[in-house]
Amino acid sequence: MATSAFETEKKDLRAWARRQRAEFLSLETAALDECKTKLCATFHTLMAERKWEHIAVFIPLPDEPDIWSPAQQLLVSGSATLYAPRMMLENQLDLVMITNPLLLIRGPFGVMQPPIEYDALVDLTILDAIFIPGLAFSPRGGRLGFGGGWYDRLLARIPESTIKIGVCWNEMLVDTVPMDAWDVRVDGILTDVRYISSS
Repeated sequence: MATSAFETEKKDLRAWARRQRAEFLSLETAALDECKTKLCATFHTLMAERKWEHIAVFIPLPDEPDIWSPAQQLLVSGSATLYAPRMMLENQLDLVMITNPLLLIRGPFGVMQPPIEYDALVDLTILDAIFIPGLAFSPRGGRLGFGGGWYDRLLARIPESTIKIGVCWNEMLVDTVPMDAWDVRVDGILTDVRYISSS
């Protein structure tokens, strides 16, 4: 079966994004640490402005931007209730309220996640915002995922009232992202430089 121009474009962009991310992560430690500090600062600034009380935040792999660490500070201070994704069967993600980050376990692909014994969040309308990883994002809200469809299926279940925020390094912003009909655009993008509202 022939590959469509759309599929080729998406494949090429994903290959570029992986190379770009690897190059960015090869920066000197001091420069990379500065970017991480700036990302935490933009996250805290956004949370202080919006005052969201219920947020879902992904727990990053080593090569992903980390807003989980500053989010835990909100949990400790009681400023917000945190929910984290958990990988389930059939490439599905559910969300679980986090009360003690020390009880997280290592799941598929090495991702830290809540134990299976914890109840999943049923009423997703309670979420004020959800922070989503991606290889690249466009200022108009296009998201380039990793190809597994995990977050595509989760986002399809998230209410329109919940603010959807992509998280990436500023180096991973692109002009456009090819979108399938079922792809959900994010409402904003959080980077180490700024927050961009795309809605």
